Amino acid sequence: MSHRDLAVVQGLDHTRATLRRWNRAPGRVVGLWALGSLAVSAALLYLVWAVSHRVTPDTRELLLPGINEPAGLTAVAQVLARNSLVLALHAFACVAGFIAGSELPAQVDRHRGVWCRVHTLAGPLAIVFVAGATLFSLGTQAFVLGSDAATLAALIEVYVWPSLLWEASPVG
Repeated sequence: MSHRDLAVVQGLDHTRATLRRWNRAPGRVVGLWALGSLAVSAALLYLVWAVSHRVTPDTRELLLPGINEPAGLTAVAQVLARNSLVLALHAFACVAGFIAGSELPAQVDRHRGVWCRVHTLAGPLAIVFVAGATLFSLGTQAFVLGSDAATLAALIEVYVWPSLLWEASPVG
């Protein structure tokens, strides 16, 4: 295998082109990224809110740092550990998608028949895989956060509303 066959080397031209676009119009690149991030954040918050209104709050005792147990560095470490795990799993999915999307199509000419077709479809299927993994991750997070918001709202007797936790009097 030549060093020119490596996915990293093959991606250098694309990376350079991307950096040239960034240098020509950094505001446009950051603006598009910010709009996309805002849209995903708004969608995730809406899903958390929607889930919190549709699930039954958990009636078991829930230990919530800062509410009914002390909040300390251990609680912060637990949150960071869980979030790091989610990010690591997503990073692995993206790397696997990148490898499948860049390396397998580059080898089409080495195969015939069914394997040629598999290598041809690998790029689009890798993108579908990464998109599916991302949607699964966001959906799971929305469900967990929404369920926790409903439980917390029931525990401390507040309504779950756009701010997620807004103290109010219960409506009879």
